[in-house]
Amino acid sequence: MCFEKNCIGKIKASLAKEDIMCWKIINDDYSPIYGGKSKNMTHNITTPYVLNERTPLVKLKASYKQYGSLGFNLTISKGYHSYRYEHEALTIKIIHGTVEGKKSMLQSFVIPKGSKYYQNENQFVSETIIMINNND
Repeated sequence: MCFEKNCIGKIKASLAKEDIMCWKIINDDYSPIYGGKSKNMTHNITTPYVLNERTPLVKLKASYKQYGSLGFNLTISKGYHSYRYEHEALTIKIIHGTVEGKKSMLQSFVIPKGSKYYQNENQFVSETIIMINNND
């Protein structure tokens, strides 16, 4: 999953004013799918997520490619990528099913209050994330 956003001018990360609900597709052993090693990802996050524990901070590095006279394409590969909407994540889970021989699952997370993050139409990328109980 690579985060992209078209924008006019360069933008800064937002700061979460409260916990932000989001969803991720993870392996059923609670490890990240692809182990953070997919085609465009260099963050190499391989540690399994732990319920109610904040993940280590990852510095968000935005790269911009200019298009037209004012437009930019923002890309962020490092960070904790998640989906803004449960139905969006569920669609991706159905497409992926099994990744690298491991069964995937839909899991609830929050971007904790005070964390830096970016968002586009369907996704977030944040510097940290917390896995929560799916029933919360």
